[in-house]
Amino acid sequence: MKHLVLTFFILIFLTTCTLGQNTKVKLVEKYKSPNMNSHYCEGITIIPGQTFIKNQMVSYDHYTSHDTTLLYSEPAIRESVPSFYISDHEVTNAEYREFVNWVRDSIARGKLFLGSSNEEKHLWGAYTNSFTKNQDPSGNYFVLNWDTKLDYNDPKINWLINDMYVPKEEQYEPKKIIDVRKFYYYFDNIRNGDTIFTSINIYPDTLCWTKDGYGYFDPMVNYYFWHTAYDNFPVVGVSWTQAQAYCDWRTKRYMEEINKMAQKKKSKYIGVKFTLPNSSQWSYACEPNRTRTQPYVKNENGCYTSNFGNIYLNSGIVIKDYRDDGAFTTVKVKSYLGNEFGLFNMFGNVAEWIQDNPTAKPNNFFEHLVGFGFHPYLSPEEVSTAPQELYITDPYSKTTQLVTKDSPEHLRIIEKRLQFYNISPNASVEDILKNYIAFHSVDSAFRDKILNLQKKEGINASQKEEQTQFTDKNTFPPGVVITEENPIPRFNNSLELYNNYTGCFETNEKIWAEQKMVRIIRELKHNWEVIERAEKIQNRVLDIQQKFGGNEQVKQIQIPTNEETIKTCRLVKGGSWANQPHYLNTACNEVYHESETSSKIGFRVAMEALVIEINGQCLNCSTNDQKKLKTYRKIHRENDRLER
Repeated sequence: MKHLVLTFFILIFLTTCTLGQNTKVKLVEKYKSPNMNSHYCEGITIIPGQTFIKNQMVSYDHYTSHDTTLLYSEPAIRESVPSFYISDHEVTNAEYREFVNWVRDSIARGKLFLGSSNEEKHLWGAYTNSFTKNQDPSGNYFVLNWDTKLDYNDPKINWLINDMYVPKEEQYEPKKIIDVRKFYYYFDNIRNGDTIFTSINIYPDTLCWTKDGYGYFDPMVNYYFWHTAYDNFPVVGVSWTQAQAYCDWRTKRYMEEINKMAQKKKSKYIGVKFTLPNSSQWSYACEPNRTRTQPYVKNENGCYTSNFGNIYLNSGIVIKDYRDDGAFTTVKVKSYLGNEFGLFNMFGNVAEWIQDNPTAKPNNFFEHLVGFGFHPYLSPEEVSTAPQELYITDPYSKTTQLVTKDSPEHLRIIEKRLQFYNISPNASVEDILKNYIAFHSVDSAFRDKILNLQKKEGINASQKEEQTQFTDKNTFPPGVVITEENPIPRFNNSLELYNNYTGCFETNEKIWAEQKMVRIIRELKHNWEVIERAEKIQNRVLDIQQKFGGNEQVKQIQIPTNEETIKTCRLVKGGSWANQPHYLNTACNEVYHESETSSKIGFRVAMEALVIEINGQCLNCSTNDQKKLKTYRKIHRENDRLER
């Protein structure tokens, strides 16, 4: 009997385990995944979600006269990004040319459908009751037939598409040339939350090579985009709006490919959307947490690890030329080594369009500085023991009073102090620094009363005695390593700042604190000028007409005025083959108008697709992507263990 009971429980256990395993298998199988075998997903790789420090950089005390692209930086912040997909390479000439050729062929097929007899219309399309972008003169909608072979040299159809060619009086060669000025793509573009029907000429600005003025680049103008030798080089001369059109086209072609599958196969895959990466996605994919790359230095073999511009000494002497990194201009998109995620040329080669607008200008420069600047740092212990009351001085009446933290009276006096010490960003750095320090101060007569409110011990006598031995402003105790993560120890020649928000003092070494504040003020002053300049960008009607032709297009991409202008400016990150080293930093942003083009700017795509992760396992990823995530999580856990 005992054996029967034991056997019964063993059978129940095995059955439960089997059911559990089968349930897990079915759970994984029921989730749809992207079709990573699609031609349009080539090079797309998954990036595991993580919390990271965004915009880590070394502050620069000045910007050169060559920084005409509205270079600016943003404060470092901690952000979290969920797992996402991004291309491991910049969009190539061949990939973008596929888009251009599709637009060319769609225009030709539309003309052939409209111009053909009723007996031959079916070769090029068919009428439909659904809404499409194609309409005949009577307003009826039609869809194109892509199965019929299209031969541009066929004399039977050539006369129907004759107006697609450059007029004879404009031709500079005896052979017929298709007029790329007519390559318009129509799509719904989402701008600031609104869906806008947009038409845009999608042919790259091949003249960008000479327009940028870096040298004799006529051969690049003539050959770079269309010659097969440059197939795997990054496409350039593409505006932000043209990149949006490409992403829309790539999304629709992917979905079209899925919809043509048999129902059983189709049910396995989810829809995706191709976009430009946003700033957080790009920054994390470029430099994951704990990884601070320096793509402008040489590796152990004495070779540069990215493609970027010259390096100058302060004297103006060039110590690194364009060609010293192995390339004079751009290189193939998978040149140099990939980063931790297997992404190529995140730094250098070409800078890359980002989905985001620049940060809008704050309403008040000084208030922004106070919130962003080197304000008194409080540890968690100090915050927990901070007083609930504080002394604060009204700068107009010169009276200091005891108020409850965050009370209406406290906030009212804070506003008064911000108003009293407010200063224009156009003022000198020295004057701004004086006002900043004055804001973080209190009537000295109340210093002891403030200290009595704080429930923490100050520096004891032995510490003070030890510190008085180091009165030299540039001398620190032996063994003290000064970094931004390891603040300066307290000195008797200190700069004492009072936090009017928390009611606590923080003491830092005077020279170090002031120098740090000067760098921050200069950076914010420059950023302020950048955004003001961006807001003053005017309509470049002549440039737009030369690029796109026609007054209609000028109206469509007309730049709004005043504060609305910032919405038509876009970020560019990563630096290019022509940029100096300080552009090769995740915190460095360039600002361009979304219709501008450059030989320095290309783009890569991100792919919006649902990533379902439970307990570190991706339930709807491909086998390769599951392995990538598992490997990265293992490395990440090991790094955490080593840090602890």
